[in-house]
Amino acid sequence: MNLKPTTPTTKAHAAVIAGHLIDRLLFSVRATEAAMIEGGSGEPMPADHVWPECCTRSVCGDYVIRVAIAELERLKASSQKPDDLAYGLLHVAELLRATRYAAPQEAKYIRRRLKSDIHAAEEASSLINDLPHIEAKKPKHDA
Repeated sequence: MNLKPTTPTTKAHAAVIAGHLIDRLLFSVRATEAAMIEGGSGEPMPADHVWPECCTRSVCGDYVIRVAIAELERLKASSQKPDDLAYGLLHVAELLRATRYAAPQEAKYIRRRLKSDIHAAEEASSLINDLPHIEAKKPKHDA
Protein backbone atom coordinates (compact mmCIF):
# COMPACT_ATOMS: atom_id res chain seq x y z
CA MET A 1 0.00 0.00 0.00
CA ASN A 2 1.61 3.22 -1.15
CA LEU A 3 0.61 6.18 0.99
CA LYS A 4 2.87 8.77 -0.61
CA PRO A 5 0.66 11.56 -1.97
CA THR A 6 1.11 12.65 -5.57
CA THR A 7 0.53 16.31 -4.72
CA PRO A 8 1.81 18.37 -1.79
CA THR A 9 -0.43 18.09 1.23
CA THR A 10 -0.62 19.24 4.83
CA LYS A 11 0.02 17.36 8.02
CA ALA A 12 -3.69 17.57 8.76
CA HIS A 13 -4.43 15.71 5.51
CA ALA A 14 -1.82 13.09 6.42
CA ALA A 15 -3.55 12.68 9.79
CA VAL A 16 -6.81 11.92 7.93
CA ILE A 17 -4.98 9.30 5.85
CA ALA A 18 -3.52 7.85 9.05
CA GLY A 19 -7.01 7.77 10.59
CA HIS A 20 -8.21 5.57 7.75
CA LEU A 21 -5.17 3.37 8.21
CA ILE A 22 -5.89 3.04 11.93
CA ASP A 23 -9.36 1.72 11.06
CA ARG A 24 -7.82 -0.80 8.69
CA LEU A 25 -5.20 -1.84 11.23
CA LEU A 26 -7.84 -2.29 13.93
CA PHE A 27 -9.85 -4.56 11.63
CA SER A 28 -6.78 -6.59 10.67
CA VAL A 29 -5.36 -6.92 14.19
CA ARG A 30 -8.77 -7.98 15.54
CA ALA A 31 -8.96 -10.59 12.75
CA THR A 32 -5.54 -11.87 13.79
CA GLU A 33 -6.70 -12.06 17.40
CA ALA A 34 -9.72 -14.09 16.27
CA ALA A 35 -7.47 -16.42 14.23
CA MET A 36 -5.24 -16.96 17.25
CA ILE A 37 -8.25 -17.80 19.39
CA GLU A 38 -9.56 -20.19 16.73
CA GLY A 39 -6.15 -21.80 16.27
CA GLY A 40 -5.50 -22.08 19.99
CA SER A 41 -7.84 -23.19 22.70
CA GLY A 42 -10.85 -21.49 21.13
CA GLU A 43 -11.23 -19.26 24.18
CA PRO A 44 -10.05 -15.65 24.47
CA MET A 45 -7.47 -14.95 27.11
CA PRO A 46 -8.86 -13.38 30.28
CA ALA A 47 -8.50 -9.61 30.63
CA ASP A 48 -5.86 -10.01 33.35
CA HIS A 49 -3.74 -12.29 31.12
CA VAL A 50 -0.18 -10.96 31.20
CA TRP A 51 2.76 -13.38 31.28
CA PRO A 52 1.73 -17.00 31.87
CA GLU A 53 4.24 -19.78 32.49
CA CYS A 54 4.17 -20.84 28.82
CA CYS A 55 5.38 -17.41 27.72
CA THR A 56 8.35 -16.91 30.04
CA ARG A 57 10.85 -17.39 27.21
CA SER A 58 8.95 -15.62 24.47
CA VAL A 59 6.62 -12.70 23.96
CA CYS A 60 3.00 -13.53 24.73
CA GLY A 61 1.22 -13.00 21.40
CA ASP A 62 -2.22 -12.60 22.98
CA TYR A 63 -0.92 -9.90 25.30
CA VAL A 64 0.88 -7.97 22.55
CA ILE A 65 -2.17 -8.11 20.27
CA ARG A 66 -4.37 -6.78 23.10
CA VAL A 67 -1.96 -3.91 23.78
CA ALA A 68 -1.79 -3.05 20.05
CA ILE A 69 -5.60 -3.00 19.83
CA ALA A 70 -5.82 -0.77 22.91
CA GLU A 71 -3.24 1.62 21.44
CA LEU A 72 -5.04 1.78 18.08
CA GLU A 73 -8.36 2.45 19.83
CA ARG A 74 -6.72 5.20 21.88
CA LEU A 75 -5.27 6.80 18.73
CA LYS A 76 -8.63 6.57 16.98
CA ALA A 77 -10.59 8.07 19.88
CA SER A 78 -8.32 11.01 20.59
CA SER A 79 -7.72 14.08 18.51
CA GLN A 80 -3.97 13.67 18.34
CA LYS A 81 -1.57 16.19 16.88
CA PRO A 82 -0.08 14.77 13.68
CA ASP A 83 3.32 14.25 15.33
CA ASP A 84 1.72 12.33 18.21
CA LEU A 85 -0.24 10.25 15.71
CA ALA A 86 2.97 9.43 13.83
CA TYR A 87 4.65 8.37 17.07
CA GLY A 88 1.61 6.28 18.05
CA LEU A 89 1.64 4.44 14.72
CA LEU A 90 5.35 3.70 15.10
CA HIS A 91 4.64 2.36 18.60
CA VAL A 92 1.96 0.04 17.17
CA ALA A 93 4.38 -1.14 14.47
CA GLU A 94 6.98 -1.95 17.13
CA LEU A 95 4.40 -3.79 19.22
CA LEU A 96 3.32 -5.87 16.23
CA ARG A 97 6.94 -6.52 15.28
CA ALA A 98 7.56 -7.88 18.79
CA THR A 99 5.10 -10.67 18.04
CA ARG A 100 7.75 -12.38 15.91
CA TYR A 101 9.09 -13.62 19.23
CA ALA A 102 5.75 -15.15 20.16
CA ALA A 103 5.41 -18.74 21.22
CA PRO A 104 5.55 -21.07 18.19
CA GLN A 105 1.86 -21.94 18.34
CA GLU A 106 0.98 -18.24 18.11
CA ALA A 107 3.67 -17.03 15.75
CA LYS A 108 2.37 -18.77 12.62
CA TYR A 109 -0.88 -16.76 12.79
CA ILE A 110 0.84 -13.50 13.58
CA ARG A 111 3.69 -13.50 11.06
CA ARG A 112 1.45 -14.23 8.12
CA ARG A 113 -1.29 -11.77 8.94
CA LEU A 114 0.48 -8.69 10.30
CA LYS A 115 3.47 -8.31 7.99
CA SER A 116 1.75 -5.81 5.67
CA ASP A 117 0.17 -3.93 8.57
CA ILE A 118 3.54 -3.36 10.24
CA HIS A 119 4.83 -1.90 6.98
CA ALA A 120 1.70 0.22 6.50
CA ALA A 121 1.90 1.67 10.03
CA GLU A 122 5.56 2.60 9.51
CA GLU A 123 4.80 4.13 6.11
CA ALA A 124 1.92 6.23 7.49
CA SER A 125 4.11 7.45 10.33
CA SER A 126 6.84 8.37 7.87
CA LEU A 127 4.35 10.17 5.65
CA ILE A 128 3.19 12.36 8.53
CA ASN A 129 6.74 13.14 9.62
CA ASP A 130 7.94 13.99 6.10
CA LEU A 131 5.33 16.70 5.57
CA PRO A 132 6.10 20.32 6.45
CA HIS A 133 5.48 21.31 10.05
CA ILE A 134 4.01 24.64 9.01
CA GLU A 135 0.58 24.65 7.40
CA ALA A 136 0.32 26.48 4.08
CA LYS A 137 -0.44 30.15 4.65
CA LYS A 138 -3.42 31.75 2.96
CA PRO A 139 -2.39 34.10 0.15
CA LYS A 140 -2.62 37.81 0.96
CA HIS A 141 -5.04 39.82 -1.12
CA ASP A 142 -3.78 43.08 -2.57
CA ALA A 143 -5.69 46.14 -1.40
